[in-house]
Amino acid sequence: QVAGIRRVDLYLLPQMAERAEFIDKGVLTQRLTHPDGKSEIIRTINDESQLAKAKDMLALSEKYFPKENFPRDRFTIFFIDVYSQVGDTAMAKQYLDDICHYYNQELTYFSQFKGEKAQGVRHDMETDIQILAALQDIALNRLKDPDKAAEIEAMFKPYLSMFGYAY
Repeated sequence: QVAGIRRVDLYLLPQMAERAEFIDKGVLTQRLTHPDGKSEIIRTINDESQLAKAKDMLALSEKYFPKENFPRDRFTIFFIDVYSQVGDTAMAKQYLDDICHYYNQELTYFSQFKGEKAQGVRHDMETDIQILAALQDIALNRLKDPDKAAEIEAMFKPYLSMFGYAY
């Protein structure tokens, strides 16, 4: 609870931009990365008269949750779709690049382990590969960028052989 506010909804963000001291960043992080937060932005985007408001929400999320302080990971994948829907393909691609970089770094780190230690990170590696495969699909089908899709495939394809997968 901050200044008597128990819950901050996305639709309040534009009104609160001038009063940043009322924003509980922890609550907002949960709202922006929770499916309900996505739904609120999507509802706003789907109402064309509210497109500017959706863009304001996204601008506020960037202002209060910069990538330097909040990782771009699987919890922020939906922003790719949201930015694409509001017509900001550049930001959608930036999120895609950042998230791919995050998981590529994890795979590089996890791949150094051998033997029993490798078994301990196997699930994490499989999850990272699945996330990169989903991002490849987003690049190809949502952003219509086959070059980016091929680049993402090159990130995870070498790791598939570690698990006996053929691709």
